[in-house]
Order: sequence, then C-alpha cells, then structure tokens
Amino acid sequence: MAKQPGDDECAPLTARLARMLWARGYGWSYDEIGILEGIKGGTVSTHLRKARKLLECETVEQAVEKAARLGIIDLTLPGPKYPSWMAPREEPPGGTTVSSTIRFVGGPADGQTIKIPGTPPLLYLIPLAPPAGELFADSPEPTSVQKAEYEPIRQNDRPCIQDDGTYLYQHRAAPLTADERRRLEDARREARAAEERRGGELDEAWREIRRERPHYPESWRDL
Repeated sequence: MAKQPGDDECAPLTARLARMLWARGYGWSYDEIGILEGIKGGTVSTHLRKARKLLECETVEQAVEKAARLGIIDLTLPGPKYPSWMAPREEPPGGTTVSSTIRFVGGPADGQTIKIPGTPPLLYLIPLAPPAGELFADSPEPTSVQKAEYEPIRQNDRPCIQDDGTYLYQHRAAPLTADERRRLEDARREARAAEERRGGELDEAWREIRRERPHYPESWRDL
C-alpha cells in the first residue's frame, strides 16, 4: 500500500489510523467513524485493533490516550482540531453541531467550566504555563509545553453528569518518576521505623509503670 500524505507525522501509525483514533477519542462510535472513512463499522474495529497493537496498548482507549500524549492526535483546548493531513473527507455524522460542557475537578484547572464542540473526549489535555524562570531564560531552544491530563469521572461505568448536563472531569496526576518513587519509599520506611521505635519506647515505659501498678493491663494497647 502506498504511503499517504501525513503518514510520517503520525508514525508508527498511518494518517488514517490516527484519524480513527482521534474520532474515537471524541466518543464517535465505530459506525460513525465508518461513515467518516467510507467503510463498515466492523472494518473500523479491525483498524483500531491494529492501531492499539502498533502503540503497544491493551485497549483502544489506552491507545487514544497514548496517541494524545505522543502528539499524534490533538485533544487539547479549545476542542477537536484537524491538522491539514488529517482533514476528514466529510462532516461528522448527523450534519449538526454538537457541543459539550465540561467542569474540571482537582489540578490546575479545578472549578473551571468550558464548552467544547463535539462529544466529551476520553482524555482532555490542558497546556500549562511555563515557570517564570523559563519565560526569561536566555536559551534559544524552545521549552516543551507541559499539559495537565483530565479524564471523565465515572459512576457505575457511566459518565458523571450533573443536573445541568455538565460532564465532570477529574485531574489525573502524572506518574511518579523513578527518583520520586524511591524518595517516597524511603520516606515510608523511615516513618515505619520511627513508629516501631516509638512503640518500643512506650512498651518499656509501660513495663516500668506495671512494676508499681501490677493490676494495670499487660499492654498500654489494651487501654
């Protein structure tokens, strides 16, 4: 199969697979994506299975999230954006403009509410302002834009929607680095050791008390 324009921009996926993941990320069904691509919904399922394998993911939802992090698809503010090489061959199914209201819970955007075109995505990325030190840095090299990740809050495997129709999205903290994980484990070990030392000191003090008051319980823990 000949390469399509844009295939290099979305490696290891093809432009078509990236476009399907993009649509899936905004909640489109396989049949709706099939209308976009001019194929059957079952064929879309096959393509998306290939996409998740190329991205080494267990599910299509995980593949959508990974593709967004890698910059292959765009799920950032203010909503769906088509790079020129990913332009759809026709408008979304239905011919009408759909919008959704999202409220963020936790993280840097806590309490903010926005309205976006389209259906709620599986993952929403919000660009973060760089530290002040980087704004005034003399380095000519551009700094990478950090993004906060938000995902839908779910109850009983269904999106959490408020009475006014607003979808709730919760902040998903970035995974710990190896150094952060090691420091956390060290702090936990130190806390456990300090607790054991304190318990030993209390045990010794209680034994001294019972020598004078033998009718007291054997352990201060029994009080």
